[in-house]
Amino acid sequence: MTPIDYQVPVTRSSYLSAFVSVFSEAGLDKSKLLNESRLPIDIKSDDDEFVPTLSMRRLIYSAANELGEKRTLNLIRSVFRDKAVPSVLHLFAQYSTVREALEDTASIFSIDSPGSAVYLQTEQGKTWFCRSSYNEPFASIQWHEPFVIAYVMELVSGLSNINWAPTELKLQVTDTTLVNHLVGHRCQLYIGQVNTAIFIPDDILDKKISIRERSISNTETFVKWHTTFSDTVYDLIESYSREQSLTVAEAADILGLTERTLQRKLKAEHTSYQNIKDSVLYSLSCQMMKKGQNLTYIASQLGFQNMSHFSRSFRRITGVTPREYLKVLSDPNI
Repeated sequence: MTPIDYQVPVTRSSYLSAFVSVFSEAGLDKSKLLNESRLPIDIKSDDDEFVPTLSMRRLIYSAANELGEKRTLNLIRSVFRDKAVPSVLHLFAQYSTVREALEDTASIFSIDSPGSAVYLQTEQGKTWFCRSSYNEPFASIQWHEPFVIAYVMELVSGLSNINWAPTELKLQVTDTTLVNHLVGHRCQLYIGQVNTAIFIPDDILDKKISIRERSISNTETFVKWHTTFSDTVYDLIESYSREQSLTVAEAADILGLTERTLQRKLKAEHTSYQNIKDSVLYSLSCQMMKKGQNLTYIASQLGFQNMSHFSRSFRRITGVTPREYLKVLSDPNI
């Protein structure tokens, strides 16, 4: 199967919310985590919303710096096991075997993480689940590969109803520390490869799909957020965003605070007024793009004098331009 080539890989915002939730439960400060990852405060638990995969990567880096590699990997697997995989298992009910399901894996992954170039490939009698080259900085791939491997481990385990782990892996990276934490030292690793590939033996591929009913996710919201002072400031900025761009002094006056007190309260939650304004810009921009409104109109509605200024601001916050993000939203395969 030919890999699908999208301009900007994205993932469900609900998954990113789930990661924020488990990292917070592990002891990390939510506001600080969102700030360091350049994520909007109002990140949604919505399966219909998508965010650039780069945002997910920043979040994982921030968590690993404080929690350590092993614990972060365990938490990643827990999100895949409890949220991500159960939410797509029902899509595999049409297939008889694990092989049939993985042969059509690109269409399934396009629902979950548009832009993920994945496919099944057979080489010299061995079948590999492949993820094509990432076109990302090398440091990013260090975490991206174990991220993909962990997902596939939980997916195959969910489909086959057994606790499965790979015995052979092809890696683009040469530093195998993270992957060893994930799969152990008994797994054969081939480093410096063009693509990431996971060997799946015939006895697993030929298994009848066996999905336990309790493994399929229900429709309840996975994450519930708690109100903070930052959320209050966010709501204030958002409510004024299409009328005027509130300065910090104006916002403080509306809230009945001094500017110094407002800044101090935000600092206590490890964020700043500018970071919250960035979050509002990101959220509203994406909402309007999803509604089909053109970029020039969006820029004017959000108070930008020209498209260039809007594009620079959006890219500073998200890592991609509005046009690149819009290409993903407008693709009929998503």
